[in-house]
Amino acid sequence: MTKNNNNSIPPDLLEQLRRLIPKRPLTYAESLSVTRVQAARLRKLLAVTTAAMPLRWLVGGLHDVEVRTVPAHAFEEGMSGMTARKNGRYLVLVNRNNSYGHRRFTLAHELYHVITYPYVSLIYARLGHGDAERHDAQIESIANYFAAYLLMPAALVKRAWTSGIQDAYALAGLFEVSGAAMRIRLEALGFIGKVRPTEIYFRRTKLRFDAHGAVTF
Repeated sequence: MTKNNNNSIPPDLLEQLRRLIPKRPLTYAESLSVTRVQAARLRKLLAVTTAAMPLRWLVGGLHDVEVRTVPAHAFEEGMSGMTARKNGRYLVLVNRNNSYGHRRFTLAHELYHVITYPYVSLIYARLGHGDAERHDAQIESIANYFAAYLLMPAALVKRAWTSGIQDAYALAGLFEVSGAAMRIRLEALGFIGKVRPTEIYFRRTKLRFDAHGAVTF
């Protein structure tokens, strides 16, 4: 990952991103729209102009967020990461056995959960239309959407493509994401045809929670 000076991180970075969230129940489409604005604002706040979004600042860069990488056996099979509250702080766990690009996508995904954590019960109240499984799946899809826009901004992907970098794996290397994530992004932007759907994130976990939803160890 590109190095980033933690001293350059605004102390109210999370609050600035949270202020962009309308404090009311949002539709799925509205939620996606908000994530695009938040992803662009985050890059602007950190003055990031490179293709690869630096994420190292998340490790120790936010006073109330702790990031840990843990082995795959701590999760259910296929799980990439999770976010919870513990002792008044946000605890982000990332599966260390996944590839570098996959871990970056997971971290960006979990950052979205940290940003929206205080308002989850309000802003997602209408999602799923009473179907709990669909409700949860839509939230995960929104978090993936945020990660995609943060790590692979449309304008930068288009610039790279039109400059002649038209191989998904070459672009994945440029943006420091997985090949699967880049192929999905290129499809969404209309540069390539339909690709096989790929599960790039799972939230099932073997970790235990207390009555307040905090992780117990």
